[in-house]
Amino acid sequence: MRNLARDYPSLKGLPPIEGYIGNAELVSIHEVTSSHFGEQVFSSKYLCWKYILSMLSLYLRVTPDLNLSMLLKLIGRMPIEFFSN
Repeated sequence: MRNLARDYPSLKGLPPIEGYIGNAELVSIHEVTSSHFGEQVFSSKYLCWKYILSMLSLYLRVTPDLNLSMLLKLIGRMPIEFFSN
């Protein structure tokens, strides 16, 4: 997850500034968090959410057809500590 959060565009041969997360990637992230996160302990799950938040904040490709409901579902499942002081 850390490698994806930091280096994914360069792994695909894209410039680091160009975003890569669109609707297909949002669906993939949602599927992974829905199915595989139940097997992880809390600290590991917390770190994975941190990297997902990092990926979304750095590489989200905002287009008019972006699936906002899927994005909001992902944000809603994140630990509350990310958004409070």
